[in-house]
Amino acid sequence: MSRLLISLLLCMPALFILPSCGSSGSDEPAQVSHSSTHAPTPTPDPIPTLTLIKAGDGSGHIACDPGILDCQGVCRTEVEKMSTVTLTSVVDEGSVFGGWSGDIPAFSTESSITITVSKASTITANFSLKESPYSCLLPEHDLLYLGAFKLPDGHGEDEPMARWDGGGHGMTFYPEGDFGGEADGFPGSLFSISHTYTNHVSEFSIPVPVISPDKNLDDLPRATTLQPFADITEGRQTLGLNGTTLVDIQYYPRQGSQDSDKLYWTLYEYYMPHEDDPYHGWAELDLSAPQSHGMWRLGDFPAASTSKYLFDVPVSWADTHTPGKYLAGGRYRTPNNGSWGPALYVFGPWNDGNPPADGCQLGAIELLKHTSEHPVRGMGFSDDWVDGAWLTAGDRSAVVVAGKRGVRERAGGLWTYGAPQPDDYSISKGYHACPDYGALLFYDPVLIAHVAEGTLSPGDVQPYAVFNAQDLLFTANMGLSVQDIRTRGKSLGGVGYDREHNLLYVLELDVEGYFSPGKPIAHVFKVSPGESVADTIPPSPPSNLAATSVTSEEVTLTWEAAVDNHHLAGYIVYRDGHPIDTAIVPTCTDDRVNPDATYRYTVVAFDSRNNKSLVSQPLSVSTLSGPDTRVPLITDIHLTDTTETSVTVHWKTDEPTTSRIKYGAEYHDDQEVSDSSLTRTHALSITDLTGASECGSYVYRIFSTDAFGNTNSHSEKSFRPARPMADNQPPLLESTGARRVSVGGLVQFTLSATDPDRGDSLHFSATGLPDGATFTPATGLFQWRPGPGDTGIHRMEFSVSDGDQDASETVAIIVEE
Repeated sequence: MSRLLISLLLCMPALFILPSCGSSGSDEPAQVSHSSTHAPTPTPDPIPTLTLIKAGDGSGHIACDPGILDCQGVCRTEVEKMSTVTLTSVVDEGSVFGGWSGDIPAFSTESSITITVSKASTITANFSLKESPYSCLLPEHDLLYLGAFKLPDGHGEDEPMARWDGGGHGMTFYPEGDFGGEADGFPGSLFSISHTYTNHVSEFSIPVPVISPDKNLDDLPRATTLQPFADITEGRQTLGLNGTTLVDIQYYPRQGSQDSDKLYWTLYEYYMPHEDDPYHGWAELDLSAPQSHGMWRLGDFPAASTSKYLFDVPVSWADTHTPGKYLAGGRYRTPNNGSWGPALYVFGPWNDGNPPADGCQLGAIELLKHTSEHPVRGMGFSDDWVDGAWLTAGDRSAVVVAGKRGVRERAGGLWTYGAPQPDDYSISKGYHACPDYGALLFYDPVLIAHVAEGTLSPGDVQPYAVFNAQDLLFTANMGLSVQDIRTRGKSLGGVGYDREHNLLYVLELDVEGYFSPGKPIAHVFKVSPGESVADTIPPSPPSNLAATSVTSEEVTLTWEAAVDNHHLAGYIVYRDGHPIDTAIVPTCTDDRVNPDATYRYTVVAFDSRNNKSLVSQPLSVSTLSGPDTRVPLITDIHLTDTTETSVTVHWKTDEPTTSRIKYGAEYHDDQEVSDSSLTRTHALSITDLTGASECGSYVYRIFSTDAFGNTNSHSEKSFRPARPMADNQPPLLESTGARRVSVGGLVQFTLSATDPDRGDSLHFSATGLPDGATFTPATGLFQWRPGPGDTGIHRMEFSVSDGDQDASETVAIIVEE
């Protein structure tokens, strides 16, 4: 968001001081160096500079007493030392005040604060957009955490790999299970899937969950086995990385001419699923005699978007919008005509036979499918959406998809592909966008109903909420080594929902056991409607960032804990603008640094609704001297001056290195450009882009070698040359998605975009706005309060331009009575 720099004049009782055009000293990073012991020469105390910052996507301003001040952006002035100033937040309609932070004794949500300016001080007032009341479930208010429990011990008698270690990628609740169990408020049972080598199914009981504040597995009760592991597909899995494996199951009572309840199942092929292969089937609930049938395909929709998760659809919703189709399935996988976000289809196999013929195309309706032009908001290439549930409680509902998400989102360009980099947690080839966190995406069933009715398209609907479960996960808290914790999944897995009792069961993968992959554990939530207004207020920014230990190989950071109005979930730690780790307590050790290097650290706090704080004050840290045996760290890779035949590749390293790039048409990086001089800032130009692959893409790989011969071969990256007559790459506009609002309510949102070329100024615009709507091009803020005559669907186009290229999205707003 653009900020206007305003010089101020504070009217103090006995002194008037002309405004200063200089920056506050607090804007510079604190310095920590272990290379010198000389004390600095004392200097006279400077006249304090007071810096006020209006932050956030809401609107309002800061008033000051004494003096009249209307601070809309960043405002600075010099003031007399020990002056007393009262600051007041003035909130505009449609916004909410999030609190004061910075150089004050403590984070405050009071509308007014009084400070004594004894030194250069920076104070931030945060304003957030206020959401209209929701008829959907809000995770920050409506998910009550009840605790967790462990899965059973043991493994299959005939198959040792049929065990819980490495399992839990699918789950379903069975209301008729565990009749002999205690009347403890947690009736029924759960079915889930074993280690990915076998993917057998077992049924287990549900003990009373326990909240363990210290995330101690010994505190948790253990479930008992009700039915041992069995292959419910009866040999239909081909297994292996490129084979088919059982990935999810869903119980549903008998329908149509069926004479028994069923366990519905789906296989999937991880890498490149064939679009028209069938993957769905059903089995009996008696695991000793599953009598499996299948496989079937969901309509003519591609397997890459249909075959990963299963859950049931509320009968009342389905009877109204998709009669007879009471099961939902989908997948997130981009290749082979897949979806750039969680996809969703509804179907009912009983409508096509009892059982349907092998290879049958079941009647199915597509409800969600994200495109490459408008992927799911916040998408990362390493995200994994594992299972889901259609929640209902009272008059509220939500479609929920569970899994993991990477902090390095696609739009930021910081993700990697191929062999892992030093900051990548995984040891495997593939996409890397870590640090990862367990998350739930929430979709609006009313908007999905409009897709079923044909008034919206499957790509129009975006999640309205993200629930960040970071602080609930045991893998983020267990007493393992730093590296062991990093390489574990931090992912949510199988999901089961007890609709009658509003109990949500979500597995956390890879937890119990010293060696990875470990057993999953089950987390339990009560779905209970609470407040109807979403939490849009971020936590306070972390303060007093410091380095408590610095060696040639490690930097240990600490900071003062942030404060949140509802539920603080954790922190993201950045090194040189690159996210390197998450934490739930205010400390982090960076063990991937080089000797004799200087790094700039910052920290951001986030809450359970994934609202992120302002960035902490930066801290500059210089590591000690020592043997250099590690590869240089490569960051800030980006392209500029992109044309049809040329491009300049930029990157930075944490120590002086050479510069080399191998490049060419996709899958053929056989050309090279290099520079043998040692530098930390790199730029190499490629001027002979010819022979692009059929999809029009080029690839390049960066190599940097330090003075000691350590070479970092960075992951391969791809790009498309600029369109004819274009001078750069187009900006990326974050998808807004369809919105709905009642007559008299306020609908508002702020556009967000990124520039792959890094240096371009972005400008927003809008066309087709309804009467009474306002749009601010400088900030991308849209606001509208529709009247009685505005009911119906309104479509308008929003665009972003870098002056040469642009991107746009058509947004539908549904006005309800």
